[in-house]
Amino acid sequence: MKVIQEYNEIYDEFRSVRLRDQFELVQRHAVSIKDLQRILLEQEPQILHFSGHGSQESALIFQNEDGQSEEVSPNALAELFKILGKNIRCVVLNSCYSEKQAKAIAKHVDYVIGMVRAISDNAATKFAVYFYQALGFGKDIRDAFDLARSQLELSNIPEEETPKLLRKRQDLQFTARAPGTSLEVASMPLEERYWKELLYAIRDKKCTPFIGPGASGQWLPDMARKWADEHDYPLEDSSQLARVAQFLAIQEGEEMFPKNTLSREIQNVIPPDFRNTPYDVLADLNLPIYITTNYDYFMEEALKKARKDPVTELCRWNNNLRDYLEMTGMKSIFEKEPQYKPSESRPLVYHLHGDINTPESMVLTERDYLDFVINLNRHGEEVMLPTDVNSALAKNHYLFIGYSLDDISFRVIFQGVISLVETPFRQKSISVQVPEYLNKYSNKQAKVQQYLDKYTEKMFKVHVYWGDAQKFTMELRRRLDDKENLIKTTAAAPF
Repeated sequence: MKVIQEYNEIYDEFRSVRLRDQFELVQRHAVSIKDLQRILLEQEPQILHFSGHGSQESALIFQNEDGQSEEVSPNALAELFKILGKNIRCVVLNSCYSEKQAKAIAKHVDYVIGMVRAISDNAATKFAVYFYQALGFGKDIRDAFDLARSQLELSNIPEEETPKLLRKRQDLQFTARAPGTSLEVASMPLEERYWKELLYAIRDKKCTPFIGPGASGQWLPDMARKWADEHDYPLEDSSQLARVAQFLAIQEGEEMFPKNTLSREIQNVIPPDFRNTPYDVLADLNLPIYITTNYDYFMEEALKKARKDPVTELCRWNNNLRDYLEMTGMKSIFEKEPQYKPSESRPLVYHLHGDINTPESMVLTERDYLDFVINLNRHGEEVMLPTDVNSALAKNHYLFIGYSLDDISFRVIFQGVISLVETPFRQKSISVQVPEYLNKYSNKQAKVQQYLDKYTEKMFKVHVYWGDAQKFTMELRRRLDDKENLIKTTAAAPF
């Protein structure tokens, strides 16, 4: 294949796309398997494009250390991505007969493009150019793939059926295996009465979703472990982002260092394709208010794809932040538009712990979380939270997606925010909890789960759905569709 020509055409196209500043093209020629590992470690790419040869035996051809061609099997390459592919969102195998390789890699990477048969140099180059052109103008991976294939047909190149897009398999029947045991914990169903309450709350617009870190985790890097490795974090709890971020702030002598770093990392992430994800289902609920403790704008992007016009607002949780926002002219939507009322068509996405465009607003370190609760108790919800958010918190059902019971943001929500607006009439809520939380108690999981069910109901008025967010939201969508059909059938029935 004409590798250099392909790169040059992609590079030339990127010079004129709208989002060119968000992409950095790094080129490597004559790559060996050894080189590939180093490239993945050094560059941590989000998209990896392979341009070269593939054999009819479905092997990709690399150079070995002697400069000779060497075939690499699908399983061998897949193992590399299993370990090093956590930050990669898409792999493009722009070579002949690469579908089998793509299937193996798709076990570990969100999107993989492979070729089901031989592909001509001209078709491969044009497909790549149009694929990256679409990404450069803000299209998601699926749409970019479809546009690139359609361009082959429009260009009278009869190879549009050769590229194939594969997605990482997302099992709806989620199971978690406890380490060192043969025990499996399947998703635990929610009682039918709680499903019914939730469906009516959604229908009546009396449900407020809380979106936590687990909802975005599959698309964002694991910054806690990354920082722990890079900065030699000395403690055992290297999975706790607040604690590792606190260590980083102390080590660097600058409270803003981890916030600025995390903000840049998230801004570099290409927004995912939200179809058939929890964000997709949440956006289709047509609710007026969504509360998130995430710093990203994934909820806003999903709402836009659902043809909404979301409004972003952040919590002004301390005096310094309020002064900073006032000095920089960053007024809230309620100051700019006093008549604004969150609605289905123009919903409010309220960032309780700040967002990436204003790192100063981020509740990230342990100190931040403590200060957040202290300020909330000192100044009250009337000062820190908009009236519409206060009202929703006081009256509505809550639906927690993406939290763990030992998640600091989950505890802060209840110990800080909700405790201030607590009323005897607050509705009970639902929290989706991944069963892996129970794995640490592998020898007595049933007893622990029974206790936690009672604990969350008593302490927080929360019913737990033990299962992953993907399975829960797909079940929620199915039930909502059934409910719609039931309502329509009932309304149309003759008396």
